[in-house]
Amino acid sequence: MEPGLIALLESCIDDDADERPENADDLAGKIQGLLKLPRPPDTLTPPDPPVQPKAPINGANSRVSPPPLDPLRGVTSMQELLSSLRNFNSQAKSNEERARKIIRQTRHWVYDLKGSAFGPCKFVGFADLDFSRYAKALKDELPGESFNGGVAKWYIESLLGKTFERQPELHARLQDWADKLLGYEGVLADAKQEKWHFLILDSAQQTA
Repeated sequence: MEPGLIALLESCIDDDADERPENADDLAGKIQGLLKLPRPPDTLTPPDPPVQPKAPINGANSRVSPPPLDPLRGVTSMQELLSSLRNFNSQAKSNEERARKIIRQTRHWVYDLKGSAFGPCKFVGFADLDFSRYAKALKDELPGESFNGGVAKWYIESLLGKTFERQPELHARLQDWADKLLGYEGVLADAKQEKWHFLILDSAQQTA
């Protein structure tokens, strides 16, 4: 301990000491001086204000807003319907987890007879849909139509002029398609087949 500090503390109990502090403030000041402590906060010089960044010149380094997202809308042409159906089939393997979930939850299926491929109603019924836009639609990040199977079903049936129907003869074909699409067997194992409904696209409709 510093000798000066020892002497100061001894003076506090010595009635005859010349250097005895007069009060607590005096004692604190003397201790501060001996220990070379910084000045109390109220006497400190306030820090300089933060430097504000300069505005970019001629737009340099300015943040560019992302382009607006295309609105979600139902299919209004065979080309749009087939495009979304083909997107599902071509991208399913690289989005396997989501594709499997969609396949197992789907009750209404569009069957492309010419291409021997199926498409989930909720995916096929919206124009320009792929797995990236599907994920955004699930999070309600796309403007436009409500993203639900009922809306998709209405657009498909309105476009094709017919309704989804039960067709048990397509059950085995659907299961085989799902297994080949994802690359393993049993994708639709234990699925409730009695809830499946189908709408078939024939060649005449695709060329109409």
